Amino acid sequence: MSYYRSFIENFAAIATPLTSIQGETKVFKWGEEQQQAFEKLKEEMLKAAPLEHPDFNKSFIISTDASLGALGAVLSQTDEQGRECPIAFASKALTGAETRYSPTELELLAIKWAVTEKFKQYVIGREFTVYSDHEALGRLGDNKEINNKKLARWIMTLQGYDMTVNYRPGKKNQNADALSRMNTYWNLCEYWAETPRIT
Repeated sequence: MSYYRSFIENFAAIATPLTSIQGETKVFKWGEEQQQAFEKLKEEMLKAAPLEHPDFNKSFIISTDASLGALGAVLSQTDEQGRECPIAFASKALTGAETRYSPTELELLAIKWAVTEKFKQYVIGREFTVYSDHEALGRLGDNKEINNKKLARWIMTLQGYDMTVNYRPGKKNQNADALSRMNTYWNLCEYWAETPRIT
């Protein structure tokens, strides 16, 4: 949620019980105070309604990420204040075979899925930017000797789009990162909330 903190008034104050458990202490405690802060942030996020309508006179941004269990993607545009305003969110669980892909394959799969399946109707025929936290993907299209047939096929598919792939470090790619790990996050939150012996 901190990626969209600019949309939520008093975000830091509300999130204090959550950020306090990320400190140097090795003792993790999820109590009533943390649960209330978590619920309050969810409520404020819904109230803030940061989702925007697409403006087809502006360029689009697609942020992608892949984890070992899922893919995540966010379609957005930049507003007058320079903030990335989300238009749509998407996530997809990996199949059994996909969980065995290499990191490069997973990250390129996230881009291919987001561009050619989830957000195709927004970006086809337009210039747009893709952000990934996998630095090598920005150079894949220049590699004339790709031995991986799967990667080569995906790159050829993506060449039909007018896109630029840019590297964005993981700490700045948290919107897509959170979506790719959503199932893990929710499972952990349920576990923490239902396990009072954790102190």
